[in-house]
Amino acid sequence: MAVLKRGDIDWLKKYANNLKRTLIFKNGLWPSGLLLFCLEYSRTSKYDVGGVFAAIKQSFSKFSDTDLYNTVKAMTDFRNTYVAHQDKELADIKTTRKGLAHWVQGLYKIYMSHH
Repeated sequence: MAVLKRGDIDWLKKYANNLKRTLIFKNGLWPSGLLLFCLEYSRTSKYDVGGVFAAIKQSFSKFSDTDLYNTVKAMTDFRNTYVAHQDKELADIKTTRKGLAHWVQGLYKIYMSHH
């Protein structure tokens, strides 16, 4: 098992705080990013820190052999590039339609993943 470095501790604390805000206080930040973190952590984490992180691994590992991570990643990339940070202007109708279609399909996949 890997030893946690300072940067890794800070990274995990950031997501632990956001999980707490989301699950306890119902005012978390960036829910799609939190979902992406949970999907990625359950697949790739080399740390065994226990607690909520063990619950994430247990609960989200069932999606490891699906395309849910890639779907949420594409949704997040679109959001970050064109909406939240506006690194690029969303002026092309084809890109807009494609992005919107991915979001709708992605939301459906997320919904169906637990229903």
